[in-house]
Amino acid sequence: MTTPVSPTLAFLRDAIEQSPKTQREIARDVGFSSPNALSMMKTGECKVPISRIPALAKALDVDSQEFVKIALREYQPEIWMVIDDLMRMRLTEFEAEFLGSYAYICGDTELPWDEAIQSLVYGLLRLMRDRHLGTIGKAAMHEVSPEVMFEEDDAVTRELLELRVLEAREKQEGRKIDPENES
Repeated sequence: MTTPVSPTLAFLRDAIEQSPKTQREIARDVGFSSPNALSMMKTGECKVPISRIPALAKALDVDSQEFVKIALREYQPEIWMVIDDLMRMRLTEFEAEFLGSYAYICGDTELPWDEAIQSLVYGLLRLMRDRHLGTIGKAAMHEVSPEVMFEEDDAVTRELLELRVLEAREKQEGRKIDPENES
């Protein structure tokens, strides 16, 4: 009968195998006096000390939060359940829908988060908030100004956004706006 593989040890083994560093270099970066400590962890002779996981993650260039989560689930499941429940972000229905839309649209692609995108998203959310509160005004429209969000060479995207801003103004003011004659 085979013993079940420890998820923590499997994560550590995979990270070491993927690392371009030698075990000696990893041990040095983590602060171990010899690479034997890593070997003992890899073989299961000793557990991965949770207090060393941040240094191990940094030395192995892996996600420290994921590494700690795996270790806590395995070594201290009861403590992990409490921490996970307390730290889990509670999403409103809108937030879950918004994040779900992002995941659906992006698929497996992670979009870059730069100042232009941040400005666009913040402006859009402020516009939505103000629309919901019935306080859309010039200040809210200014925050969604296309000039703030796009480079000069992104004319098509700017035009689309300008049309969206005009549509929002139209709804707010209750009148029809012709984009061709807007100054």
